[in-house]
Amino acid sequence: MLEFDKKMLEELLPHRGIALVIDGLEYDLEKPDFITGKKILKENDPHFTGHFPGNHIFPGHWSIEAMALTAATLIKLSRIKLQDAYPYFLGVEKFDFKRPIKPGDEIRISVQLLETEEKRNIFTFLGEVVNQKNKIVATGTIRGTIATKI
Repeated sequence: MLEFDKKMLEELLPHRGIALVIDGLEYDLEKPDFITGKKILKENDPHFTGHFPGNHIFPGHWSIEAMALTAATLIKLSRIKLQDAYPYFLGVEKFDFKRPIKPGDEIRISVQLLETEEKRNIFTFLGEVVNQKNKIVATGTIRGTIATKI
């Protein structure tokens, strides 16, 4: 099992600051199409700013972005020829929010590669976000690509 912290993620992804929404991840070389990202939400996390004062809820689009970054890292780790390329988010095919994510929650973002269009480097992923109580907070299917700078 390989574990990556935020500093190691910065070596794999071009994202910085608030855009690097995951804190770390775990990758098992024996399961090359599966990866798990993680994020610990703190009261002062900038993602909560203004959403909502007095009743902070992690915005849903950040859950999607956390899944997209986890998926991008999976491709960068499992496809040697694409390690110097940039990840681009292509879209959400389906996404459901089951429970709110609040300050103090620790979420795990599990992503599985479902489909690959090798010629175009387009990938489809199934993802699930669970909290520290092992309750599903979101699920979705997303698509992305890895390419040189556009």
